[in-house]
Amino acid sequence: MRASSRTLSQWYPRLAVALEAGLGLARCLGALPGPPAVGLTALAARLDAGDSLEEALERAGEWLPMVDRHLIAAGACAGRLPDVLRRLAARHEAVVRTQVGLLLAAAYPLGVLHFGALALPLPVLVSGGGLPAYLASVAQVLGPLWLLVGLFVLALRARLRPALAVLDLLPFVGGFRRARARADLAFVLEALIVAGVRVDAAWLQAAGATGDRRLERVAAVAAEAVRRGEPVAPVLAGRSELPPLFAEFYRSGEMTGRLDEALQTLQRQFSDTASTQLKLAGIVYPAIVFLGVAVWVGLRVILFYAGYFRQIDEMMR
Repeated sequence: MRASSRTLSQWYPRLAVALEAGLGLARCLGALPGPPAVGLTALAARLDAGDSLEEALERAGEWLPMVDRHLIAAGACAGRLPDVLRRLAARHEAVVRTQVGLLLAAAYPLGVLHFGALALPLPVLVSGGGLPAYLASVAQVLGPLWLLVGLFVLALRARLRPALAVLDLLPFVGGFRRARARADLAFVLEALIVAGVRVDAAWLQAAGATGDRRLERVAAVAAEAVRRGEPVAPVLAGRSELPPLFAEFYRSGEMTGRLDEALQTLQRQFSDTASTQLKLAGIVYPAIVFLGVAVWVGLRVILFYAGYFRQIDEMMR
């Protein structure tokens, strides 16, 4: 089971403090509970068996996000693991705040939907239809809804391309995903370069950590340019997968020798863009859901009273 962002945001700072105190990583994994115990035990066992941290994470680190595994390995190689852990903790804290905001934004319209699904079939129960008929009416609304939601969540966890394509097509959600992937690219690339990883290998690892196929294609081209001894910025400027802003900052970093600072700036800017897109999605989509629920409830009420008055009219005749 993968560790949650809330768990990691609390565990990483404690792990950083323990490492700075001189405790070995394998010992820290056993002494600081937080993530799934099975994952911690497996990782500690691989380290005790003589694996390097990178090898141990590859073989027993599936409970950690891919971005985290790449950065932890790079931080350990550079002797900056506590600093990397604190940066990852801050990143996961931002994810938790975003998740809480989205849940709060969606709670009200979803609550109205469930209230309507439970309240509107009450006449069936009162008129003598019985509990089975009432439950069947409720299930006709909530059953298909939760089935579709469950199937879509499973498809996303399996990273099925059709499900991801649907997200990319949604306004604001697609923008958030693109900006988040670019922020992750800059974040991991900067950490790897500072850790001493070759620039061509850093590009490939950083793009792989994002899980975005479009960025992986860009990284392959950038890595080839590095191997040929050419600057990367002109290659980036001709790619549609990255905005011109990325190429401009990268060019500035290459020219001044401050590529790490340029990438940090890019990471902050794309993170801000991702947060803005997600906030807009948290406003627009709950409003759409609420409007749809209101229309559905209104139609059900109108149909109910139309049927009621029709019955009265038939009785009077």
